[in-house]
Amino acid sequence: MAVDLLRRTGRDLDDLQRRLGDWLRSHGALDGVLAVERARPAEGAGTANETVLAECRTTRGTRGIVVRLTVPEAAAHLDPDPERQAAALRWVAAHTAVPVPAVYGVDPTVEVLGAPFLVTERVAGFVPPDYPNYNTAGPLHDLTADARRTLWQDALDQMCRLHRADVSTVDFLEPGPEPLVRYWERMADWVGERAPLGPLAGVRDWVRAHVPADAPAGLSWGDARLGNMLFAGTRCTAVLDWEMVSLGGPTVDLAWWLMFDCNHSTDAGVERLPGLGTLDRWRAGTGLPVVDLRWHEVFALFQLALLRAGAFADRARAGLPVPGDDDPRSVRRLLDRIDTRLEDPA
Repeated sequence: MAVDLLRRTGRDLDDLQRRLGDWLRSHGALDGVLAVERARPAEGAGTANETVLAECRTTRGTRGIVVRLTVPEAAAHLDPDPERQAAALRWVAAHTAVPVPAVYGVDPTVEVLGAPFLVTERVAGFVPPDYPNYNTAGPLHDLTADARRTLWQDALDQMCRLHRADVSTVDFLEPGPEPLVRYWERMADWVGERAPLGPLAGVRDWVRAHVPADAPAGLSWGDARLGNMLFAGTRCTAVLDWEMVSLGGPTVDLAWWLMFDCNHSTDAGVERLPGLGTLDRWRAGTGLPVVDLRWHEVFALFQLALLRAGAFADRARAGLPVPGDDDPRSVRRLLDRIDTRLEDPA
């Protein structure tokens, strides 16, 4: 059986409802808040945050909300910043046609819920799940090949809209790949305090030595993959999870998308579903060149390997199971893929 990596803390959800309701009444963007109710953990998604779904009852009706909390005792990212995520969501909503959830509130402190948190609108739709793999089960698997093709194209259309956006008004991020590389070097130092980096130290050196000088500029969503998108039928209703947002450029997203597409098919030893297509639509929709893709792919694999090395070290210290080297999610498998890309002269 696959190791379950979803983040759960055994949080007292009744206490969360009470505290969050009080906070939303005085700090949130919703009017007439009466109570937060029906809180329950989200299942089947990513592992970087603890996610709670709930209902917010107001004088104007009930709204579904999503509460994303950084798990303080096992944070996935160095210096997680829900305010930056909120700024990204608000900017994308104001300056693009990409659908994102409305922000209802953000608190970077631990005073209210014991963790920094972000509260957003809960958008209707399904997420192609990580667990079980969407290529083997779930709503995406159950669509026809033609419907999956339409869904894939709409997903890429959202990235095209994002990557064509004029980012001259983005004032909460530093431009270019250099700040992003510096951040992940700091991440490597931080993870290295908890887990031996081994061959990742050499990958870090390669990444630093080959930072591209002419990659296309622009906004990077950061965690670009089908599992961070909501769909109603074949239409994308929301683009989610902006904790890795940067101005590192569109190719950052392209490489991350390709990596997770491989994670859910070839690397997992399963067939890719018919209808999940190529990136031709992205190329046509953005008009951008695909340059320095090998560097971006190695960088993406390096980032994911660091995230998993840190998370697995935390789990092991807590006495929880971690994936073995034969698990598709293991750091060893990511290192093997890095070696393959580094050996490829293309």
